[in-house]
Amino acid sequence: MPYRPYRGAALLIPYNDQPHLFAVMNDPDEDGQCLLVMMNSIKASRPYDSTCLLQVGDHDFVRHDSYINYRIAEYSSAAHIVKMVEKHGYKPKADFSKEVFKRICEGLYSSDETKPAIRRYAKKVGI
Repeated sequence: MPYRPYRGAALLIPYNDQPHLFAVMNDPDEDGQCLLVMMNSIKASRPYDSTCLLQVGDHDFVRHDSYINYRIAEYSSAAHIVKMVEKHGYKPKADFSKEVFKRICEGLYSSDETKPAIRRYAKKVGI
């Protein structure tokens, strides 16, 4: 059965030539779009958004204290996501637990880093 992106899914996606875990925030909308947010490891030398922190145990992929980087939340077409999974450019990972995904969703609204257009879209699609 072909891959289809869905709310709460996790995908390993290359970003700046490094694999990063992304959360799929919604089922494809009426235009076939999904919102994606990226997880980053916390680095002592870099500032980070502390709105939604993830620790080892929050997801199988988390090996270091990490955070959700709402500043670079992005839309992607479901068709593009499917194509990239089929080409093995994106790798599906275990879904986020309901509790962790709920924290990620709440952070989308409470982070100062989330762009207003992203908040509007999230509200529109029921995130």
